[in-house]
Amino acid sequence: MTLSEILRLIPRNWLLLLAVTVVTAASIFYFTKDQDDEYTSSTTIYTGIVTGYNLSNVSGTSSQNRGASGAYASNLVSILESRELRNELGFRLLASHLMLNAPDPSVIGAEYYNKLQEAVPNDVKSKVVGATVEETTKNISDYYYATPKNAIRSVINSDEFGYSAEAFTAIEPKRVGESDLLEIEYTSSDPALTKNTLEILTQLFIEQHRNMFTGQSETVVAYFEKATQDALQNLRTAEDNLLAFQKENNLIDYESQVEATTSEKNALLGKYNELEIEYAGAMTNLNSLERGLKDRGVPNLYSREVLQLKSKLSGILTEIAELELLN
Repeated sequence: MTLSEILRLIPRNWLLLLAVTVVTAASIFYFTKDQDDEYTSSTTIYTGIVTGYNLSNVSGTSSQNRGASGAYASNLVSILESRELRNELGFRLLASHLMLNAPDPSVIGAEYYNKLQEAVPNDVKSKVVGATVEETTKNISDYYYATPKNAIRSVINSDEFGYSAEAFTAIEPKRVGESDLLEIEYTSSDPALTKNTLEILTQLFIEQHRNMFTGQSETVVAYFEKATQDALQNLRTAEDNLLAFQKENNLIDYESQVEATTSEKNALLGKYNELEIEYAGAMTNLNSLERGLKDRGVPNLYSREVLQLKSKLSGILTEIAELELLN
């Protein structure tokens, strides 16, 4: 059929074409008017170590490396799809919403906020809301597992809210080609909820990823931390002992006083050596004089006869002094 034939048919069947268009538009409007709007957002995480260059890449074949890389990427995707992480995501997301005092378009819309306020009584809210999101998350988790039925459990497991693990099945993580990038996509009926879910999920994934690697060396790190603390304590004890010694011995400047004491000791040793030399010389002279006197027949100055004469002389001098005093 040519274009001219089509143009000739349109005027003849315009009523039918208009009726089909109107019916189609009305049908679309009727069947979609009660459906909620859906908002889809995505984020990309750079893992940085899936295909990184290392020793195993050098020693292994390219096929082995690709296999290890693919297995590692699958493990990262498994973390995002784990029920444990998604339960924690629901608790933390609910905690961020319960801490609001009014609807915040950047966190949660007014409709969801009002529904949440009706679902969680004020007495329950006062028990679980803490000073921080982490504290509130822990309180929500404890309250959730405290009893088989409670308000928090009902909200978490409800299909009306987006806090359940089943609701997070809409999260679709996938690896971008053979790169080190993980793309996460999520769809919900509230734009702020979509955005914040991805933000909290990214934070939880980073924490899980970090714990997976730091846990392997946790024992070694703890050992060195303890050794460091012990060394620091020994150093402080030695410093305290040194300070006590300085106070006890009145040491103001230890190095200067040690240097001064050393100089004084060296000077005294020099004087002592000089006296020793003088004493040795004097003894030599004395011995020489005694030998000379002895050769000449002069008695020794320290012989018994000389000492006796000195004693008699001292007695005579004492008697003379006494007589003078009496006179």
